[in-house]
Formats: sequence, C-alpha cells, structure tokens
Amino acid sequence: MKKTFTGILAILSVLFFTSISFAGGCGGLQGDCYAPGFPDTGYLGTSVYRWGYGYFNNGDINTLTINTALNEPAGGVTATEIANVTREIYLPMAGWAIDGGDDIDENTAPDIGDDDNIPSITWDDSGETGAIQQTFRLPSTWVSGTALTFYALISSDTDAGAAVKLDWQIWVNTDGTVFDAGAIAQTVVSAAADASPDTKNEVLTLTLDATGIAALTAGDWITLDLFNATTHASANLELKGAHGVYTATQ
Repeated sequence: MKKTFTGILAILSVLFFTSISFAGGCGGLQGDCYAPGFPDTGYLGTSVYRWGYGYFNNGDINTLTINTALNEPAGGVTATEIANVTREIYLPMAGWAIDGGDDIDENTAPDIGDDDNIPSITWDDSGETGAIQQTFRLPSTWVSGTALTFYALISSDTDAGAAVKLDWQIWVNTDGTVFDAGAIAQTVVSAAADASPDTKNEVLTLTLDATGIAALTAGDWITLDLFNATTHASANLELKGAHGVYTATQ
C-alpha cells in the first residue's frame, strides 16, 4: 500500500509542477502561449490568430478563447497583384496583305524585301500610298473602354525626318452583324524631326482614338490598315515590324 501511495504522489507532483510551468508563461516563453499543433494563420500585435482555433493569452489557461476572424499575414495578396495587366497582340509580318486582297511580293506596291538586314514592307516614295491590312481578334480579356495601342518599327532610305509618315485606320466586324462598310480613320503619325530614319530605326506609336475605342467590344474582329503618308518626294517608308498592346483583366 505504501508503494502505491508513493507512486500516486509522484504522479501528482509531476502534474502539479507541469501545470505551474505551463500557466506561468508556457515554459518560459514570453507573450502568448498557444495550444501545440495548431497552425498559425497570421499575426496581430503579439497574438497569433487561428482560424477557428483557441489560443492561450499570456499563458493563462483560464482565458482560452475561440477566434473566428482570420488576420491575413504579411506578404499576402495585394491590390497590385490583382490589378489589370498589359498584354500583347502579335502582328506577324507574313500576315499582311495589300488592300484588295493581293499578296505582297517584290513586284507589288508596296513590295516586300530587306532593308538594313531586316525584312520589311516598303513604299518606294510618296507616290505609293496603297494600304496593307491584317485582321486579328480583340481578346476576350480586353477591359472595355481602355486603350488599344499599336507600335510600328519604321525607317527610310532618306534622312527625311518628320516628312516620313504613316497613316492608319481600323475596320470592326463581329458575329451576326453586317460587314463593316466604313473604316474609322485615325491621325497620321510622323517620325520625329530629328529621327534620321535613314540610319536609325524609329518606333511610331499609334493610339486608337475615343471614337475607335467606343466602337469596340471584346471578341470583335479588327482589321488594321497601314498606308504611306510620307510627304517627301522620294523618301521610302519601310515598315519592319508591328505590334499591339491592350489592357487585360488579371
């Protein structure tokens, strides 16, 4: 009987001192004490909040509470990470055709060739003004009412500066509607006055105006026309690349 009593006393002693240690600060830890095994989900001050779990405030087992509010940890999702983004519209050089449906080759106006080691579509002088066309689908992710911008990489065989010009317009077609019979004309874009397009590439920015934007709906099929508006008598307009960008939902 004495051995049994001694064993019980030893067990009670262990439990007593363990309880004092836990209630007096969770084994020496400062601040809050938490039930073991519960995953942390965020911090607010010195308290760790858990989704639907309890925590012990300052090591006091009598203040066990249940917190149902989730405090997002630092480094979580922010407005920047869900903001709209800029995406690309690719306009391959091989995708252009002359207005009227003709293929572009070395005998057409404009013709296709190589300028400055770059494949290019070239209007030989101000007398060649025929349009080239390419059609693409406005992506379904386009944010209605936002900008639609094209970039054209151009050059010339003559240092004609701002006299080297590109004109453009769009046609809009969509499912179940009659064919668009009236292009939406845009403003002519000139090279910079000091561009030196005979020795340096120039990037022209073509931003669709408010009338054009208002005519668009995501999923529309847009035909882009580019044509020479150069006013210099003999300067070529050399188109070496074209690309578009738009604002898309995240």
